[in-house]
Amino acid sequence: AGPADVDAPTWASLRQSMPPPPPGWSAPADWQANYGSFADGGDEPVPGGTSGAFPKVQKKTSRLLTQRQRSWLYVLPCILSLVIFLLFCNVYHRAPSVVLWIAFVMAFVLLISAAFHRPPHFRFWLPLFSLLAVGSSVAIGILSYEIALWNYWVLYDANTYSNVLPSDPPAAYKDAGKVIFAHGARLDIPRSVGYKDGDLYCVAPVIDEVNSSVISYWAIGMDCCDVRGGFDCDDAFDDKARSGVRVLNPADQYKAALKMAGADYGIVSVASPMFVRWVRDPEQMETKHWRIGLAVMLGGLLLQQLTFMGVALAMNAATTGWALLRA
Repeated sequence: AGPADVDAPTWASLRQSMPPPPPGWSAPADWQANYGSFADGGDEPVPGGTSGAFPKVQKKTSRLLTQRQRSWLYVLPCILSLVIFLLFCNVYHRAPSVVLWIAFVMAFVLLISAAFHRPPHFRFWLPLFSLLAVGSSVAIGILSYEIALWNYWVLYDANTYSNVLPSDPPAAYKDAGKVIFAHGARLDIPRSVGYKDGDLYCVAPVIDEVNSSVISYWAIGMDCCDVRGGFDCDDAFDDKARSGVRVLNPADQYKAALKMAGADYGIVSVASPMFVRWVRDPEQMETKHWRIGLAVMLGGLLLQQLTFMGVALAMNAATTGWALLRA
């Protein structure tokens, strides 16, 4: 037993009943480090060999992260990332500023929380990991929206028109997202062209049995045709395909391809034609955009969590090595 095991008056009484230490005797170094020395002849051994106060044993604190703490370094960032992804899937297309402000408030609170602590404290690493999760999730969400979710919501919000004739004016369907053409509508693949500008921008006129020389609707695609003919974009060779998914803001190269078609085949295009992706099932195209957007987010979440797991394990290994060197 030592001074840390009893109160001060009891220790003083025990000390008086103990015989004095033999000449030249000193307590072991580790005992002195915790409880002090008898060298000054005092009744109470205290750190540094001075008497007058009962010693207080300093407890060593571990710098290692426990298993539970390491788990929280994955769980909380994962929860925050899922919240951000849900906002990008369901809110961002209608109120992008609201989503960005929510992410900013999250990041600000986490930054303040981390600022009140210093490494290696767990309460420093948890908000730091969470802050990185929020920032990376916003970047992944924006990427997913630009790649696929924007197209999904355009189709979801737009109108669908059926039994559209290829000779109908596109202005009558300016709010269309999906167009289902009347029976007999088809692509004029022999008169398709490809405009080369790095990639090959392909266009093919949508015609019906009248085979009009004035084209109002064009099927488009990239790197899926020859310079002359050979249009093979999307469902071009599916006999049951007669639907178009509207393409908003097509690249200028497609307009250059229309001029090529006019020069090569004498085709006349209306001033503001409608560009579409030629498909058999436009609903399937809409669902495809949604799945691509989710795949980007889930892939980003997986990469994010694997990175955090690796960093947490590396931190624990480093602090374990540091503790062993100090021992």
